[in-house]
Amino acid sequence: MSITNISLIKLTRVCFIVGLLLLPSTAFSQQSTSAKVTIFGQEIGAPLSLAACPKVTKKIDGKKREVVAAEYEISEVCYVGNVGPTTSLAILIPDAKRPGYVSKGFSSEPVPVRAYIIDGVVQGIDFKTVYSDNKSKDELYSDLQVKFGDHTQAHPREWQNDNGAKFTRYEYDWNSKTYLVSLREKRVYGSFVNGEVKIYTPKAASFLADVELEIKKKADEERRKKNGGL
Repeated sequence: MSITNISLIKLTRVCFIVGLLLLPSTAFSQQSTSAKVTIFGQEIGAPLSLAACPKVTKKIDGKKREVVAAEYEISEVCYVGNVGPTTSLAILIPDAKRPGYVSKGFSSEPVPVRAYIIDGVVQGIDFKTVYSDNKSKDELYSDLQVKFGDHTQAHPREWQNDNGAKFTRYEYDWNSKTYLVSLREKRVYGSFVNGEVKIYTPKAASFLADVELEIKKKADEERRKKNGGL
């Protein structure tokens, strides 16, 4: 199997790889790990149920063009991309429904929320996080705890920025036979902490790891060709 739009997945994680932005009311409905897990209205382990994002007509470079509506122009969570048996899709969340800890993306990583379809079933969702206060961080952790219970592992990681300031980043895992869930704080920018949440079935975790390995092998091969086969 292969993901049909690997080029869209800048896997550094797999660029890897979630309700995504978990508002208890609309993103993470309160469920235990033994129940069906629904994130941003999409059930993990079920066929895609979200609607395609609507398109709007805009004037670009003096010409009218039909483009996908932006987050401030939509009212419901929707997807962007070509649906296939095995693929990945960008997920757009309306601004009005976006939890405060979910990133809107940056120019270097413009897709903060993504769903992964494998053999016609959504097997995973992940999203980028950003927060600048303990309230947003506590809300994120609480939403994950409500859905998956107490974390099974927690690791504080010391990190130092270019100015020499030291911070503690946290990594949490919720692992079971049904879901592999992780919260990773990755970088600190001033008062902002950027990270990522992944919610995968074991099938998604294994598949995406294979994809990452394949991408790494291809990158290594390209480097060898540029270096004259070395």
